[in-house]
Amino acid sequence: YVQSASGDTPAEYHTLDLATGTDTTLVLPAPLVDLAKSTARPQSDEVLYLDSQDHGVFFGPDQQVRRAVLQYGGDKPVRMLTPKFSRDGRYLIYIDPQPTTQIDPHPHGPLMVQDADLVNPPRQLSTPGMSVYSDDFFFIDGPSTDAGATVILVFWASIVRSSADLYFANHETGELKVGASSIGSVWMPDYSHIFGTVHESAQDAVGDLVVKTVQGEGGRTLARAVTESTQSPDWIESGNLVAYVVRGRASSDHDGLWGTTLAPPSQDGGQ
Repeated sequence: YVQSASGDTPAEYHTLDLATGTDTTLVLPAPLVDLAKSTARPQSDEVLYLDSQDHGVFFGPDQQVRRAVLQYGGDKPVRMLTPKFSRDGRYLIYIDPQPTTQIDPHPHGPLMVQDADLVNPPRQLSTPGMSVYSDDFFFIDGPSTDAGATVILVFWASIVRSSADLYFANHETGELKVGASSIGSVWMPDYSHIFGTVHESAQDAVGDLVVKTVQGEGGRTLARAVTESTQSPDWIESGNLVAYVVRGRASSDHDGLWGTTLAPPSQDGGQ
């Protein structure tokens, strides 16, 4: 159990052995005010402890403090919303939380990348002015190269919560690629394909229903003026069904519930 910090008293993490009654206490250093969770750093013996205020401290295997995550060149703690390590453990990806409002009450902010050794200052990975929301980023396998396998960081970023763009990023170089713009609702079932509505109109709340690969090859538009869609769980196998609703700006016989397969031709090819 955790005893939160109070006044000059630091937070404590207690481990109680019910068999022997032994209470082992770990005094948590500032800036930790309590202990919310911990995450192991890949390819390392370190563990990142996080408190409820999104502050972090690295511990070694002997539960000795290695370093606190502070503002570069300063002594103020950095807030890290939903931090995640890169697969090789070299980088820490997190959201720099910004003040919430009644219009946008969800935690959000720019997506940052920080070397996990805290040698260099953090870099903003998302486009300036765009916000990423909690847990709206993850890693997928990239294409194989002569240098070996690659990793792609995927994230959604938006100016307003209702409309987002899908990005593919190289977190080491900062290179960005837009995978889909003005997303309504998309699904990445195997982390290599994108299925859903893009180019959504804020006025009409309709968009183009597309299926495409992460690498942007072999994509096609299934229908336009789509409000919502769904698919069978094993949709990638040719011949499986998808269903979608069409609602044009002007009422027509084309409006309604449609079904089609992903096998070409599929441009408005449903029934």
